[in-house]
Order: sequence, then structure tokens, then C-alpha cells
Amino acid sequence: MNIIDYVKTSTDTFAIRPFGEVDSLVLCQLAYMSLQGFEGLHLTDIYDVARPRMAEIALAHTLENERLLEAFVDSVRFGEVRLVSQRTYFDVSSSCQFSATLYQVGGVYFFACRGTDGTLVGWKEDLDLMYKEDIAAQEHALEWLNSLTDVPLIVGGHSKGGNLAVYAAAFCDPAVQANIIAVYDHDGPGFMPAVLQRDGYARILPRVHKTVPEMCVFGHMMEDRLAYTIIKADTNNIYQHLAFNWRCTPEGYFEQGAGLTMGSQIVREICDTIVPSMTVEERETFVTIVYEALRHADVDRVGEIASLKAIAKAIQYNRSLPKALRGKMAHCVHLFLSAAWDSSVGVTEEYIGTTLNEWRARRQEKKARQVKVVKADAPTAPDASIVAVDVTDDTED
Repeated sequence: MNIIDYVKTSTDTFAIRPFGEVDSLVLCQLAYMSLQGFEGLHLTDIYDVARPRMAEIALAHTLENERLLEAFVDSVRFGEVRLVSQRTYFDVSSSCQFSATLYQVGGVYFFACRGTDGTLVGWKEDLDLMYKEDIAAQEHALEWLNSLTDVPLIVGGHSKGGNLAVYAAAFCDPAVQANIIAVYDHDGPGFMPAVLQRDGYARILPRVHKTVPEMCVFGHMMEDRLAYTIIKADTNNIYQHLAFNWRCTPEGYFEQGAGLTMGSQIVREICDTIVPSMTVEERETFVTIVYEALRHADVDRVGEIASLKAIAKAIQYNRSLPKALRGKMAHCVHLFLSAAWDSSVGVTEEYIGTTLNEWRARRQEKKARQVKVVKADAPTAPDASIVAVDVTDDTED
């Protein structure tokens, strides 16, 4: 089952079965929606009000998010959860994309930090973690958490939200930190090494529960010293990162995975190799040039990067750079490729060939499912049959 099935079928109240890892992911996913104006409502009451404007409440994965809200309507377990507040801050000049949602779960408050929202600004802030010890979204999360005094707290987040959750829990006021029961980091990136040396980080580590899918990418970025649990997902490749694809049990636990995939191990080794091999200045230069190239290409959301027009404009911008900057970019790309090829995990020609063959096979399957348009005046063979139309949302490519 996934988190939508879990919300629908769980009959244990929080008084019977305490708040756990799957409950955290459910509310962290809900935190991706724009819920201003719903403050004070129980989760059972949000769907009817939100349904007419789901497209603006959930810009991404709208259908799945609508199904999640609908599941809350008759949910025994989540019926008592109340949405207390949501704060959102978005600023292009400081590359800040922050949002967090506060819930009341019985006598406990759950502070859920939103991950990257798909905007180019949010993506840029993720990459800023490569060379900045502190980013703006972390400071916003810390400020809000510090205002929650004298109440028992659980903190969590998915993707970048996991990073914000750990950061805020680690560096909040000691009195607030003492009230934190647990921190749930769902496949979030880590930090610059200096951040791990600060007071507060070591104190919170025993309370942090980190979960990553078998094909983990984001959770391997930077450092965090956290032990993690590998869980199963319903799909392949980077789409395992999506919370709706994580598999869980009726008892509120994630289904454990067999281990990290070869692709994930390669990503981890590249992250462990390439980032330390680059100076902080090189990292900043790389991130800034890539970001400015995409802005020059009029890209506002990450999904627009794949368009040929955007790629052409980005390449044009890169060619307009001074020779020295183009050289630095080429050096960074060389480091990345070298780290991938020299990985001890086994990036062999056979592995690359197998991967490419898998991609080709999936493309051929998609083409085979396309509707075949038959002209009305075309001769029909005696055994001709109607071709079924596949209307599933196949985005894994």
C-alpha cells in the first residue's frame, strides 16, 4: 500500500498507536499543498472546500494530492489532526523557497517542512547547499520552530524539507530542542562539514530517523552522519523519491528494501568524491553559471528545462561567457565524469549498455501503446482488431 491507502484504511487512533514514520510522510506530503486559509480546520474538513481549486492548491501531482485530501474525509486515524498554520516565503533575490506547516496531533505538535516545489528558485536553493553552510529557508524554519515553546514537538520533512527539519531541530534553542520527541528526515540532503561541528547537532542525532528509497539520489548529497533505513518504492529510478511511491504497511512502517541500487551507490560515491575535490569557489561558480544559464533561457520551473528552446538558449548563454569561466565549467564537468567512471561500484561499459537497453525497451513499450489511427477508407484485414488506448500517466523516462 502507499500513503493514500494507509490514510484510508488505518483505524488505530494516535492514542492507541503513537505517531510514527509513515504518519510523518503523510503530513509532509500534505505540506506541499498551499493551505493558507484552511487554518483551524481538521483534515477531514479540507477536501470539500479545496476541491474546486485543486489546481492552485497542488501545482504538482494534482491528482494524487486530491486523492490524499479525499482520503482524509473518512479517515479514523487522521480525523483528529488539526491544521494549525502554514507559512510560506518565496524570494528570487535570495534564492529562498520556504514553506512549513504546523499540525496538532492530540497533545503533540508536528512541524512539517516542505521540500523543493519544482520552481527554479527552489532548485537553486538546493544546489546552494553545495557551498553554503546556511541557506535562507533553514533560517526561516529555525525562526518558526524557536517560537514553539512549552509544547511537545515532532519535526519532519521530505526532500529539502528533511534538511530543513534536521537543521531547525539541531540549532533551535536548547529549551525547544528538549521538547522535540523525534525528527523524521525523508530522503533529505545533508550539510557542509562545518555545520556538523556546531553545538546542538550531536544532541539531536539520536532522535533523527532517516529513510531513503533503494534508488536514493537526494538523500546522498552532502554529509549528515545519519544512519538510514532503506525502503521500497513502487517505481524505478529517480521517481522513487516521490512520497506517493513509497510502500508502507497497515501498522505504520515502511516496507524495507533489499539495499541501495547500483545507480544509487554510484551517485553516493560521486557525491563523496566530486564535492570534496572541488573548492568552495568552484562549487559556487558551477551553481551560479548553471542557474543564470537557465534564467537566460526563461526557465521558471524545473520541468521546463527539457525543452529544446530552453536548452538552445542555455547553450547560447554558456558560449557568451568569458573563456576563463567556460574553462571552470569544463573543469567541473570533467570532475563529475571522472568520478563516475572511476567509481569502485562498477560503472562498466556492460552496465552502461544494459541501462541504455532498458531505456530503449521502455520507449518501445510506450510507442507500442500509442493509438494507431486507421483511415476510414483504408482496407481492413479480416482479422483486424481494435487497438486499446493506454490512458495511464507514464512519465518515467
